[in-house]
Amino acid sequence: MANSPSISLIERDSSSYTVTTSETVLAIVGYASNGRFDKPQLVTSRNDFIKKYGNPPESAPWSHLAAYRAFNQSNQIIFWRVGDTESGDSDEAFQAERVITHLSRNGRGGGDSGDSVKVIVRSKYTGSYNNDLSFKTSFELDPITGDSIHKVEILKNAIVQEIFEDVTWSSGDSNFFETLINRSEDNGGSKLVVVDKYHGSGDSIFDISGDSAGETYLIGDSDGADSLVFATLEGDTWTSTSGDSADYHFRQGTDGVPTGDTIGASLFAVVLGTGEELANTELYDFHILITPDSSNQVTQNAAVTLAADRGDFIYIADPPQSTSQANVVSWHNGTGDVGRDTALNSSYVATYWPWLKDWNTNTGQYAWCPPSVFIAEKYLETDRLYGPWFACAGDIRGRIVASDYETSPSKSQRDSLYGGLNAVNPIVFFNQKGLEIYGQKTTLRNLSALNRVNIRRMIIFVKKLIKRAMDGIVFEPHTADSWTRATNIINSILEPVRQGGGLDDYRVIIDANTNTPSLIAQGTMKGIVKLLPVGTIEIIELSIQLFSPGSSIE
Repeated sequence: MANSPSISLIERDSSSYTVTTSETVLAIVGYASNGRFDKPQLVTSRNDFIKKYGNPPESAPWSHLAAYRAFNQSNQIIFWRVGDTESGDSDEAFQAERVITHLSRNGRGGGDSGDSVKVIVRSKYTGSYNNDLSFKTSFELDPITGDSIHKVEILKNAIVQEIFEDVTWSSGDSNFFETLINRSEDNGGSKLVVVDKYHGSGDSIFDISGDSAGETYLIGDSDGADSLVFATLEGDTWTSTSGDSADYHFRQGTDGVPTGDTIGASLFAVVLGTGEELANTELYDFHILITPDSSNQVTQNAAVTLAADRGDFIYIADPPQSTSQANVVSWHNGTGDVGRDTALNSSYVATYWPWLKDWNTNTGQYAWCPPSVFIAEKYLETDRLYGPWFACAGDIRGRIVASDYETSPSKSQRDSLYGGLNAVNPIVFFNQKGLEIYGQKTTLRNLSALNRVNIRRMIIFVKKLIKRAMDGIVFEPHTADSWTRATNIINSILEPVRQGGGLDDYRVIIDANTNTPSLIAQGTMKGIVKLLPVGTIEIIELSIQLFSPGSSIE
């Protein structure tokens, strides 16, 4: 402290500002015709999605159709592919595969090498999307040396995707075709195929020559030019289901979509487990989860548990297809014999009814789809145009474009779906307006503000922002200045929500009353955030009063 006249400048930083999350992110767990199984991936566009996960599987297109719709409103989707990868039966996912036997050993001769020398070209990922890949070999003569310069091209649907120049067919060379193609993707290797060589005669070097020096080999499908045989490697011997060795052996890629719903649900339950990748909030940040390819209660129960464990997303649970109004009420209450034996009861879960019809551009046909295919898009649209605290329902934010609907619940049916502690949000067709979402309850069966979707989603939004902002407070001094800074940061998050119509009022309390000496000694900062959310108008009652002619209205 100064002892003589002077001027002191004291600096106090009050410039704390809001840390915003990324735009709303949708997470989808479902089947696909391409791509990896081992972890979720972020996808940023429809083209990126098709490139990574292929076209919709024929028997389960709904995850893809949901993603296509979501990309109308967002550029961020987290997708986790599930499928049968180890059953050993016809449902298992396989890579598309071509076995080329038109080879010569060590450059000696040519023609069909039988079982002695083979090259296997496989799609990098399992799935039917890879059945139109081709492996093309070609060469040209060097005009100076007269040497052959060989090239390998990887085509999809007859369009060149990758080119590997100046390859050789000798395994000892640094530019041996297998070596170049099988390098890591970051190091110039193929993103589409892998190559294996097999030579039962024990030769360590082999050449592709003769006709195969300039051939196109379809992988996983037939070009109609030669006999086709399903070939598999058993130990050191190639066997086929019919016929002897031929120039072309192939295996079609399959998607791994199980025939039985119970088997499929078990696959979903594994990846939705609280110990799996999607449970890690530090790796994956998303706001909405859907599983449109599985409405089995095993799948849904796992998703409900994950939602409660993370506490930062809402799950849209789909009812089974062709469920009546009475049965869908029983279904979500866990009664009757309609697919559930436990009730859906969580503020992190919402359900809608009935199924709607959408256009599948890949098949050129209409497909009946579970509600989440459409509802997820409406959540994303509402967040983009209004904010997550606005209800995705009604004329303004609840309009749905679909080709058809299974049924349209009447007023009395909607009273059953939505009345009391029932919580099925109806989708209704109005003859002058079209299809609309006409409810916005979560499945929480308590009389609480959190039994409404808009309030649950507003709380999720606020919690995410506060959590990220408080990262800047961790390891700061446990002093009143830090408490004030934390309070200012949280206020700066909540005020825009209040001004935007999501909150009537709020209070943030982080002071000496909430932080006792004992808490300070433990390195714990505590606070209280009080929120008064804005409700929604769901029932309008207007009294129309009629007066006789000549009277006055007061």
